[in-house]
Order: sequence, then structure tokens, then C-alpha cells
Amino acid sequence: MTIREICLLILVLGITLLFGIIKIHNPDVSFESSDGHWGDSEVQFKGRDYSLIEEGFRRYKLQCNASDVYLVRNTEKNWINVLAWPNYLSHEK
Repeated sequence: MTIREICLLILVLGITLLFGIIKIHNPDVSFESSDGHWGDSEVQFKGRDYSLIEEGFRRYKLQCNASDVYLVRNTEKNWINVLAWPNYLSHEK
């Protein structure tokens, strides 16, 4: 291997690791309505965060006159993922 190939490999591994760390510390979460007729998911790297999920859920409740339903988190918290702990503790989702 040449030095150029080694540098390229290190760069690719570094970018892959960085993406993994970003994803791991702020995991995507899936939600649905308590009646099971609505659902949505976060996709952090596309900018789909919890506030957009809440907004969509509010629209669903108004459009379907479903005032008695509530938002349910489908994705379990992975307490083994130490990097996600701050996210779990500081966000209402």
C-alpha cells in the first residue's frame, strides 16, 4: 500500500466512525398514535426531528378529530448505548 492509499483508508474510516458516533449519540426514534392510525419516525440526518413529529401528530389529531389519542414511542431506549444517555435524559421524547 502506498501512503496515499493509507491516507485515503484512514479518511474513509474516520468519516464512517464520525457518522456512527453522530447517529449513536442521538438515535432515531419511531412514534405512533395510541389508536394505531398514524405513525412517523425521526431521521436526524435529514432534519426530521422530534418537533416535526409533534407537529405532524397535532395535525393528525385535528384533521381526524382524535382529541383523546396520545403519542406513543415505539423505539425502546437502548441503555447500553452510553453515548445516548445525555439525549435520553435531556429530551422529552
